[in-house]
Amino acid sequence: MLLCIPLGMTETLSPLFYLLYTLIGISDILDGWLARRWHCTTPFGAQLDGAADLIAFGVIGWKIWPILHFPAWLWGLLVCIVCIRIGNMLCTYLRKSTNIFQHTFLNRLTGLLLFISIYVIETALFQGLAAGIAILALLAALQEGYSS
Repeated sequence: MLLCIPLGMTETLSPLFYLLYTLIGISDILDGWLARRWHCTTPFGAQLDGAADLIAFGVIGWKIWPILHFPAWLWGLLVCIVCIRIGNMLCTYLRKSTNIFQHTFLNRLTGLLLFISIYVIETALFQGLAAGIAILALLAALQEGYSS
């Protein structure tokens, strides 16, 4: 979470941006892995991990938003995904009185592809990759809603 502050202040897609972005990604992978390996997972830690993911996603999204040039259908799909995820969170909270960020296989795969996509954002691959990730994210959101 702390690395999101300097990331928010760097120039988008600069070497420093990529460095901080990479460190955020590595720390996100390592924190959960280390907690499980050392048998020190807690419900609070899981919630904190989910909150850190949301903060990082928000800062990164805010930084790259101005350079994204998606077709209208893709923007519409992204809005649908956000609405489904918010609905999932609300339903989970109402049923279980807690926020549960599920780490399903599809959510993890979507996250990995989102992470990698930043490295190809200035290439011709990005538009196709973004569309594929959006479809996968929709499936992950639907799966999350079904299983919550």
